[in-house]
Amino acid sequence: MQLAHNPWLADVVEEIALADPSMKIRWSVAQMLSWYGFTERVEGLLASINDASLLELLRTSHHDEIPKSQWPRVVAAYEKMYKEAADPFERLRLLRVLQTFGATNIANKMKAELDGLSPDQLKPGDNQGQIRWALDELQKSDPKWVSEWAIQKVLDKSI
Repeated sequence: MQLAHNPWLADVVEEIALADPSMKIRWSVAQMLSWYGFTERVEGLLASINDASLLELLRTSHHDEIPKSQWPRVVAAYEKMYKEAADPFERLRLLRVLQTFGATNIANKMKAELDGLSPDQLKPGDNQGQIRWALDELQKSDPKWVSEWAIQKVLDKSI
């Protein structure tokens, strides 16, 4: 891994990482090489990671260094996580991530998640940040929906 810190050895580092069966090693080397602007090498390393491993790596890693060319694949992986998530607040978090990667239909999914929250889930607590984010985002594109949602929640005493 120390070799990856030397940008002059990028080709050697890439070869070593591609020969290693560990997807975590490939992911780590890709992240390091991205710091030096080796986008093509990063793309090659990320492309060599199978979908199941990518899904797992995305769950535990920072993703802000993924080249734009890999975004469709990342969106597909996060969409899968979103569909599998049982917790509505985890789904809202995943929608936020999906939005950063340019996924479509996020607003409609946010509306569905907010509509599905129970009065207990709307009570002040740790998840208020996710709710606030979704409402702020929806306020930009559909303020009427946000107003109607808030009025409905006040009328049914959810909030």
